[in-house]
Amino acid sequence: MNGMPNPKVMGAFVIGLALVFGSFVLSNFGAPSTLKPQPATEQTPPRVAIAVKDTNNNGIEDWKETLVASDPIVIEENTNTDYVPPETLTGQFGIQFYKDFVRARGFGEFGASDEEVVGNSVATALREAEDQFYTEADLIIIPDSVSAYELYGNTIGQIISDNNVPNVGEPSTVLQQALNAQDETQLEDIEKLRTMYLALRDQYLNTPVPEYFVPAHLILINAFNALYNDMEGFLVAFDDPLYALLRVKRYQDDVVGLKNGMEIMAVALDQSSDEFIIELDDPAVIFFAFIPDGYVR
Repeated sequence: MNGMPNPKVMGAFVIGLALVFGSFVLSNFGAPSTLKPQPATEQTPPRVAIAVKDTNNNGIEDWKETLVASDPIVIEENTNTDYVPPETLTGQFGIQFYKDFVRARGFGEFGASDEEVVGNSVATALREAEDQFYTEADLIIIPDSVSAYELYGNTIGQIISDNNVPNVGEPSTVLQQALNAQDETQLEDIEKLRTMYLALRDQYLNTPVPEYFVPAHLILINAFNALYNDMEGFLVAFDDPLYALLRVKRYQDDVVGLKNGMEIMAVALDQSSDEFIIELDDPAVIFFAFIPDGYVR
């Protein structure tokens, strides 16, 4: 098995997305006038107050209403609707960034710098994009045995074969093309991959694992989960671009993580094959395509 070729995992084409923040302009209203008074040429007549009328008692003088409408302005009460906070990471980030920026300006020279405000906001956004990490507590662990090894290896190999999605585009390239065309329907391949990684994660979680394979099994589950979340992020790029950007940023590392997980599982299966024989037509043989270069048993 060790002589089988090792397919190379190509790096993803990283999409260049940018967040552009406009500058905040604070206008100074009510500044004192700098016009110089002109000397009076004749005696100014005494001023006489003009009575201000508000016929409909709406708080707006009649003369003001005539400037904007022929009919009296009626101000209705309780017209405000309840505020609904944004649910997207992009919307939440924008509000928090603005609040932090204004707060920093309020403290003047004692407030955070622009770089600190941006850095803190980005750090908060990154925490929102963190993945759940599965542990041994999430697994069904069984004792080691020859029969358990054989059943386990073939089961997890068959799960990959059953859920494989052929003939789909590289997801970050698909996303870039969809964004360029402003066409969400072009994300169909990413939806197929999202469904695949979700199925792989959940079916691996429900597969009994011999104690010997627990470390390798967890690496694969967490890799499937990370890539599932990446695909989720890609799919909401039109509605939540910041979350999509964060998932694009980590996608390459998640692909490498899956490749490493497949290599580790291949080595674990190879080193346990003294206990049982893996035939060429066994589902477990799929992992031996990922035996690392230079690996010697």
